[in-house]
Amino acid sequence: YFSTAGNSSYNSLQTKWTHRASRGLDILLGYTIAKALTDAGDALSNAGAGGYRAAGFVPIKYDTGLASFNIENQFVASGSYALPFGHGKGFLNNMNGIGEAILGGWSINGILTFDSGQPQNIWSNISTGSGLGANAVTVPGVNKYKKTLASYFNPAAFANPPVVTSVGETSLAPLGGAPDQVNGPGYKDFDFSVFKGFQVKEAMHAEFRAEAFNLTNTPSFGLPGNLNYQGNNPNFGQITSTISTARVLQFAFKYYW
Repeated sequence: YFSTAGNSSYNSLQTKWTHRASRGLDILLGYTIAKALTDAGDALSNAGAGGYRAAGFVPIKYDTGLASFNIENQFVASGSYALPFGHGKGFLNNMNGIGEAILGGWSINGILTFDSGQPQNIWSNISTGSGLGANAVTVPGVNKYKKTLASYFNPAAFANPPVVTSVGETSLAPLGGAPDQVNGPGYKDFDFSVFKGFQVKEAMHAEFRAEAFNLTNTPSFGLPGNLNYQGNNPNFGQITSTISTARVLQFAFKYYW
């Protein structure tokens, strides 16, 4: 667990599209598809990912699975736009005084994030042998997800592996299936801000900011709990936590000189 004996890999395709500042508009889009695999769990916390089932009997490579931090898909869009009103802009560019103070110097900014869910391991609900851990076996052809808060995973999609039947048994079947059979809910967030600039003197200006984090107050949920799938448990994979904060509003005033 604590020696540098593990192997990890990370492979990804990373894309980016940029619209550089033009007429007050600046946009950056990024998308990454990736896979992180490892047979070395985090020594402190492996989140929902699988751990070692029989490190004293078989090599840890048999427990190679998705890393706890694996995010298969991530999309981020960010941008800013200086509204075209006021002195030196495309519209109402002859304004001065009160008109400029009210309508000029506005800009908006936003960051939109979508992440797919982190991996989660479903352990066997029975002990298959002394000193062994075991993963649940997935049932072919059965959808692993229900995606409700009460039951995010489908209990009918998982079964117990066979138990050890003799001393010295060479079959690895009692260790169960591959680790990290499912992924938890994804993450989504939209942050938004409005800036208003005021020109005081040639070398001095002020700025008012109104900023909202998680503007839509949309919850992103944590990994499901209650991983007992036996008897088609209706609360298997129940979600009881969030990983996002509720909407936060903040205001600021800055003076530049």
